[in-house]
Amino acid sequence: DGALSLVYQTRLADLKPDEIFTPLNEEYENTINLNSIDFGTRVVNNSISLGELSKVGGAQGQFIIFNNGKKAVVPPFPPVLRKKFPVDATSLFQTVTLQSGAAELVLKNEFPVALVDLTFILQNKVSQTAIFQSYVDTLKPGQTYTERFPLNNVTIEGQLIAELRRFESPGSQGDTILIDTTDKILIKLTLDSLVPTSATAIFPSQDLANDTTVTTVPSGNSELTSIKIKEGKIFLDATSTIEDEIKLDYAVPNATKNSMALAFNENIPPAPRGGISTTFKEVDLVDYTVDLTGLPTDVGIYNSFYTTLRGRIDSTGNLVHLSLDDSVLLKTGITNLIASQGYGYLGKDTIEGSETSKVDLFNIIRSGSFDLADVKLGIGVENSIGAPIDIRLNSLRAQRSSGTVALNWTLLGMNQTVPSATLLSNAPEPKRLDLNINSSNSNLDKLFENQPEFLFADFSAYINGSTSVKDYQQFIFSDFGVKVYLNLEIPLDFSAKSILLADTNEFDYSDLDPKNQLQSGALKIIADNNFPLECRIELVMVNGAGNELGRLTSSDIVEAASIDNNGVAIGSVRSISEYPLNNEAIKMLKKTERLVFQVLLDTPLPPQKVKLYSNNYMDLTLSGDLTIRTK
Repeated sequence: DGALSLVYQTRLADLKPDEIFTPLNEEYENTINLNSIDFGTRVVNNSISLGELSKVGGAQGQFIIFNNGKKAVVPPFPPVLRKKFPVDATSLFQTVTLQSGAAELVLKNEFPVALVDLTFILQNKVSQTAIFQSYVDTLKPGQTYTERFPLNNVTIEGQLIAELRRFESPGSQGDTILIDTTDKILIKLTLDSLVPTSATAIFPSQDLANDTTVTTVPSGNSELTSIKIKEGKIFLDATSTIEDEIKLDYAVPNATKNSMALAFNENIPPAPRGGISTTFKEVDLVDYTVDLTGLPTDVGIYNSFYTTLRGRIDSTGNLVHLSLDDSVLLKTGITNLIASQGYGYLGKDTIEGSETSKVDLFNIIRSGSFDLADVKLGIGVENSIGAPIDIRLNSLRAQRSSGTVALNWTLLGMNQTVPSATLLSNAPEPKRLDLNINSSNSNLDKLFENQPEFLFADFSAYINGSTSVKDYQQFIFSDFGVKVYLNLEIPLDFSAKSILLADTNEFDYSDLDPKNQLQSGALKIIADNNFPLECRIELVMVNGAGNELGRLTSSDIVEAASIDNNGVAIGSVRSISEYPLNNEAIKMLKKTERLVFQVLLDTPLPPQKVKLYSNNYMDLTLSGDLTIRTK
């Protein structure tokens, strides 16, 4: 019907989750000791030919050499003493001191005759210390003898001496046999299951560590399937006393960025003898997306991701000294991991918010009161979380220096459900709920007749508050939450008593009297008023320091328009307000830098209410009746 309403909007609350989960800081330690290093299986092969033995076998030996390649009856072979031959293992190690281990001796007789009373000894060449000794009663042609010996707390040198300390043979025992001096006694020595306390050796390529670590994200009762990282780093810190290069491979297989999984390699340099070497690597996790459904074999797992660490030695063929005290200390971890986005079932969570909003709607009013016919208040709630939200207004208070008025509303403290947001192009599209508060279900008019300067609102938002079935398609962004807006509509249908409005304008006296000729007179405001409001206008003169110098006043009233019984203006009324200018007023005007216009408003017959319409108007003309000096 053309009636006017004053519409005002302000944000009451912005309830953000801030954190998808508590910032994650985790550290893991792994120590690799020498006793976990595979020393490998070391094999040494050697042999003694029939020809070599025949050379020291006296007449029988000469007989065998003479009949090489012929068939003959081999006579008994007298005892052979101290037949030594070197065993060179320096291509495998120089020296190794074993905490434990085993040696396996294999003797195979390829001679055409049996060997009896065979004694075998293995000893270090330099120190002459025995490693083990074996005795074989009889070893028939083609027969193999095997024996294992424990190697506990022994030192083995790379240069060894194998010795057949004694053996003899009954010959062919009257049988004619083919004699071949290339026939051999085969000797195979195998060292295995070695746990060294120290060694100077060529170590085989091997994994020193191959660990998988599962990390749980502290996400309360939510069950997240993935996150996008806003902040955080992953690190590897290693210290080694091993005199060989250690290669490290670190990965978070389910963390991807631009379709690439997170993985990096780092090498620990060889440590100097008696010293250490270190390496440190840190990788920024920003914008990585991490799958939180656990290991590839897991089912129904949430809030978990895993990391893999592989530490290895790649054999260089170089002799390296290691001792049982050598180790690699590996520290890996995650620093200040914060997510910007979370996906999966968000659980049941609460976001509390208490916010203060400044209201500038009534700033111009300095004093007085009014009575509103009707006020409409809409509370708009925008939900940008991918889960339904139960929003509750706990309290709303309007405060001014004169006092505080609290909202009474039939739905105050009751939950209202806002539907889940939808996900479009990796950004949420909010869903909205509008709540209407009016004078019939609240004391809303009293709230704003108080002319508040501030609004204090207290809200609670409950994620999945009324959800009974877990939905793993939900999402949450740390930068988007629940926004609450206040939409105020005040129809301009009211009565006013002594409403004091004020506004300030800059003032330059030279604009009024450029030649400084003003002597006396008066300023006049001519008002053709079609508003159903009467008013008095007063001009306050203020200097540059903000101090009041004086006032220009008028006893004249700007009369209200003529109104009908419904408070509607039916015709404009002309009024003239006159402001005398004497010498004192002119002196103050010359010092004035700001003019404050104070307007005191009243409705003509309060408490009768009047209505403002779009065709209401007030024409103001400023004129002067001035006396100026012409010379």
